[in-house]
Amino acid sequence: MNGIQDKVIAITGASSGIGEATAALLAQRGARLVLGARRADRLDAVATRIAQDGGGRAIFVATDVGDAGHAGRLIEQTLAAFGRLDVLINNAGIIKTADFLEISEADFDAVLGRIRERGLDHWADPARHRPGEINHNDGGRGVYFPDPDGHGLEVITRPYGGGAS
Repeated sequence: MNGIQDKVIAITGASSGIGEATAALLAQRGARLVLGARRADRLDAVATRIAQDGGGRAIFVATDVGDAGHAGRLIEQTLAAFGRLDVLINNAGIIKTADFLEISEADFDAVLGRIRERGLDHWADPARHRPGEINHNDGGRGVYFPDPDGHGLEVITRPYGGGAS
């Protein structure tokens, strides 16, 4: 018996890529799986393939990790199906892609809220002379903060030179 045998493992982002491959490997080693991702049709296909390939047990829960209610439902359904959760593999992420002209004030508020909630250093300027502040250049708002590797990131609601509207 290995350390994975009969462990209850929930995996987000399990409908493709690394999450799907992780699920297949863990199923081969005897884990009981709960697969989470947004695409229920892909999750169903992964769970079916797991059952056919090695007789592993996998259920799935359509889950959007950007929605706290969905994340809670993933855990609730895991507990309902298996009575416990031994391991949670957070393989899914949240990404917001948009042209900077489309960054809304609400998106900015959400990013700034997360920066402050986590106690991250942030500045109103890329030179880092105005710590803990945001800028109001060109009628918008902007903030600069480091990524985990120390590279500078920027979130702005209006382009440079965009002027006030």
